[in-house]
Amino acid sequence: MENKLSLNIEVNKKKFINLAKEKINDRMIWKTFLDNLDLVELNNSVLGIVLFIDSEMLKIFNEHYSNEITEIVSELFGYGCVFKLITNEEYKNNKKDKKSTPRVEKNKKDKEDEFIKNIKVDLKNDTINEKYSLSNYIESDFNKEAIKACMFAINGSSEFNPIYISSLSGLGKTHLLKGVQLEFEKEKKKTIYVNPVEFTRNISTYLAENNQLKISKLISFYSECDLILFDDFQIFGEGNKKATINFIFQIIDYRIQYEKPTIIASEYPLEKLKGLFDNRIITRLASGFQSQIKIPTDNDLNTLLDALLEKNEFDKTKFDDKTRNFIIKNFQASIRSLEGAVNRIKFYKSDILNSNYIYPVVASIFKEVIKNKENITPELIIEEVCKYYKISKKEIIGKRRNKNIVTARHIAMCLIRDNLKISLEEIGSYFSRDHSTVTNALKKKDEENSNTFKMAYNYLNNELYKIK
Repeated sequence: MENKLSLNIEVNKKKFINLAKEKINDRMIWKTFLDNLDLVELNNSVLGIVLFIDSEMLKIFNEHYSNEITEIVSELFGYGCVFKLITNEEYKNNKKDKKSTPRVEKNKKDKEDEFIKNIKVDLKNDTINEKYSLSNYIESDFNKEAIKACMFAINGSSEFNPIYISSLSGLGKTHLLKGVQLEFEKEKKKTIYVNPVEFTRNISTYLAENNQLKISKLISFYSECDLILFDDFQIFGEGNKKATINFIFQIIDYRIQYEKPTIIASEYPLEKLKGLFDNRIITRLASGFQSQIKIPTDNDLNTLLDALLEKNEFDKTKFDDKTRNFIIKNFQASIRSLEGAVNRIKFYKSDILNSNYIYPVVASIFKEVIKNKENITPELIIEEVCKYYKISKKEIIGKRRNKNIVTARHIAMCLIRDNLKISLEEIGSYFSRDHSTVTNALKKKDEENSNTFKMAYNYLNNELYKIK
């Protein structure tokens, strides 16, 4: 009796050819590579795609069209189907070599399964620090929506799957992801947190081997866990990672179809990934729920400061408005920088507790911040902005209207105005522009809804006062 794969090959062979013609719509490619292609069953229920070309030509075809073939196989034979592109010569030799003993086949299978066990061990060793618990995650208006979306996943709802969370660095998205992971693990569920650098390094080895059985098992391993979390997702779009992106696509596509919780965090909103990833990944992610951890407002920063002070066993009522404003103004660039400031205050806790009026003590703790203010000049601000945007001083004061340069110019003008309080005419003189250009830049800061603009401003403002 024929097995399931054999039956599927008979049913789907014509469909396979038709789909391949749709996806690879090039007559020369067909004539050169795909004439007389055949589908067969190889050992261990592996689908063989037999091409009547030599091994060098097969390698070229695989480099350029592996994604299209993977999509067709997944569509017709399912996501668990293992396939291999082989030459007709290789197929004929395989048929001759089918005399392997059962023991040899078993040893081969054991060896192929060993790498999955090694990955599981690596993941087990990647334990989550309890400091990332959601009980330590401070909620305010700027991150409320993202938290709510994650709570749906924790409570077992697949209604908003996958969840895509964007935020600039330092606003707590990694803490949120790991907090969700901890909640799942409390319920003894299998979770995987994907660090893009480690993931790419590990997976690229197996992709380079082009062992389709291993690749298929890896896809199943990542696809079938109870929760998967991708952090810093934008990194996957950097450089030439076509095979890795295709691998990730298959995981995400499978998880969406089978409603398995998937949370993705990135520094970019989804629309900004369009130049980094192909459209099929963008559309899959867009089918779920998109949320953004926004730039904290002054109210949010006060909420964060209160929570951090209480966490470090301070009486927050002792911190008057002047002291609070001093801390927030100088450490508003990110939650991490605010945490660092409170940590420094904690170091001087006894001095603060023994003082009737704590502003002078806090100001003294951060005296280098105040000292640095004396050294801030328009030239220094322009230099810092140029470094941040990777542009030259000639470009920022020149006539070019490139969006990146214009944004840098506007931020530099705003920083000079807010930190040095000099006239609009004088600010304009540093950029060879009149006061009306500076006025427009200042208006832009007040009206700008872009998180990127605000974050860049806050980060650079913090850098100017940073303790060296």
